Amino acid sequence: MLRKEGLKQAASYFRFDADTVKMISQSTNVVYQCNRQHKPMILRISESGRSAASIEAELEWIHYLSSNGVHVSTPIRGVDGQYILRVDAEHEMCLLAAFEMANGQCCDPCNAALWGRDIFIKWGEVMGRMHALAKSYVPQLAVREEWGQSHIDNPWLRQGDYLFILNKLEQYERSFLCFHKDSDAYGLIPTFMDYRNTESYFWWLKDWDGNEESLTDFQRHAVSYAGYLIRSGQCFDGCDIEI
Repeated sequence: MLRKEGLKQAASYFRFDADTVKMISQSTNVVYQCNRQHKPMILRISESGRSAASIEAELEWIHYLSSNGVHVSTPIRGVDGQYILRVDAEHEMCLLAAFEMANGQCCDPCNAALWGRDIFIKWGEVMGRMHALAKSYVPQLAVREEWGQSHIDNPWLRQGDYLFILNKLEQYERSFLCFHKDSDAYGLIPTFMDYRNTESYFWWLKDWDGNEESLTDFQRHAVSYAGYLIRSGQCFDGCDIEI
């Protein structure tokens, strides 16, 4: 976790108001919202598992999308013209990046205006545009890693519903590897339209120590409910919409 001194360093580098910082998400990355010149922005902290080169490749790709008319959260340069700030935090190096905050609202399966056919059609149009641009994209800074199987080795997941869900994930991923890799199809990775999908469970379970007490009630319920849905042949939320 980034300490107060690190946030002050980031505020100076990306020129935002340190007094407006509030955490909005903590999963693969730690994400803060703050204000920069009276406008909301996003500060993203990658604590481990990612290299500066992979983040630079990601930000270059986002800029390419923006320059070609795709509405994205554009990365913000620091005072030295770079996009990444390196900060020492509790014996590890954190990599910080900042983005303009996107306008609009988050998708919500419980809100008909923010979920359903119209949203999915627009979502597909944007993904199609991104794929078309990817076919002619030539990275200049670094090449992002290709998608691959998860290879989750945690022995505590080899039991009960955890093993059942993990086996289903591995089954899906093996099928993805059979897809063609020609210029028209390569790079299209099947994904789900909701955070409650098979792979998302292992963002927070891959390093789990087997202690049930360390899981929240929501997490325990999510695992058992996922097992129930899969066993009964039901779709996860968002996967049963007909376009």
